[in-house]
Amino acid sequence: MLKLMRLLTIICLFFGLGTMTYAASPNPVSSAYVQSYFTTIAAASCLGVYLPHTSQEFDYLRSYGWQIESQQENDGKVELNYAVAKNYFPKANKQIYLVTFRGSASKSDWKINLATKKVNYGGSTLAEMQELAAQPVPKDGAAVHAGFNSYVDAVLRSGVVDENSKLRGLFKRVSEDPDAYLVLTGHSLGGATATLLGERLASLGMPKEKFVVITFGAPAIGNSAFAEQYGDKIKLVRISNTADPVPGSLQTFFGGYKQFGEPVKYSLSNKISNLQHAMAMYFDYSLSEYYKERDKEISMGRLEPVTDRKITQQPVVAVWVNTSDSLKKLAYVTDIKRF
Repeated sequence: MLKLMRLLTIICLFFGLGTMTYAASPNPVSSAYVQSYFTTIAAASCLGVYLPHTSQEFDYLRSYGWQIESQQENDGKVELNYAVAKNYFPKANKQIYLVTFRGSASKSDWKINLATKKVNYGGSTLAEMQELAAQPVPKDGAAVHAGFNSYVDAVLRSGVVDENSKLRGLFKRVSEDPDAYLVLTGHSLGGATATLLGERLASLGMPKEKFVVITFGAPAIGNSAFAEQYGDKIKLVRISNTADPVPGSLQTFFGGYKQFGEPVKYSLSNKISNLQHAMAMYFDYSLSEYYKERDKEISMGRLEPVTDRKITQQPVVAVWVNTSDSLKKLAYVTDIKRF
């Protein structure tokens, strides 16, 4: 956990929000603040990828310098939906890539989810991976969800590896460039995809230190043998909540699956939300947690409070958010105003 927090502290400096206030402080911010900040960036992208052409979340990230392109591909068997974003930070001389996979939103997605048979896992090339997946799973052998595996195979073919199973595109740049870093993220099916893709990247030779996986409400992707043999090959922050049934669904209904990674669980009351699995809820909760941690950092003198005025080339305009007295007692209203 401490190694991950040190890594996130470094990565936090490369994202737009909070960089200047961090730099102005003589004391480093806490690991809890860094994780809440980093999680909120990933959550915004995971929500935005559902409506990539009209997403306010993507517009928000673009306002902080992110270049985002949505990708939709169909090879006749699998329909891929994801977004690729990048941002360069000259002061740190770092190029950050953010790849976000969409959760279930179509019949094709649900066909992937329901292909719950386990297939053999292994290989260091795409050909080996596909060959092993076609073989029977050995007793006590590592195995993964067949649907997730077919989805990730399609991702690999679409833009991750060439005909010789060598990394290409941004994945090649990340692997070879000391000043590049990759974040894989996704919600639900997208989280399972990000996790399994991370494992495949490790098998293809991408150093573990070059990327991190952050998931929201993601189901397990493999059996106990897979979790034990491959779980520590990647850095995985696995976010769920106390009311979301999806992260435990495969274990409950089909058996033989096991989660791994660094778990983070949100305590969700049905008095706050009845959308236990919705990405909007995960984003709202992540943002609320971010503000809590930010307030702590400000009280400790590690961050400067954000000014109420934004001075631009245009006239200063007052923005007033009004709420009824019956809503003022709810903490999230304050967070919405600040956001």
